[in-house]
Amino acid sequence: MKPAISIVILVGLLAACGKSEQPGTTAGLPVECDAYVTTVTTCVDKVSGSNPGAAMFKQQMEAAKAEWAKISDKSTLGATCRQMEESFKRTAAASLHC
Repeated sequence: MKPAISIVILVGLLAACGKSEQPGTTAGLPVECDAYVTTVTTCVDKVSGSNPGAAMFKQQMEAAKAEWAKISDKSTLGATCRQMEESFKRTAAASLHC
């Protein structure tokens, strides 16, 4: 009986390990969202002095982060953030030259 209990506990611990946050991620957000935040922040920080419109993109990103925090089931956020990052790279990053 004890070996079976040990196995159940071990499986539970391993499952809990898989749910831990990855280093550098924002609490509770998928890594794709962190990638989007990093992309926007890096670009905006690079050009903020030379392009007054860059602040608008950072404001939009901060607004998105606030909305993400309100979502209880974040399972679909990864795909959404990936699309947002791809869109930013195609349009905004090109116009900001970053």
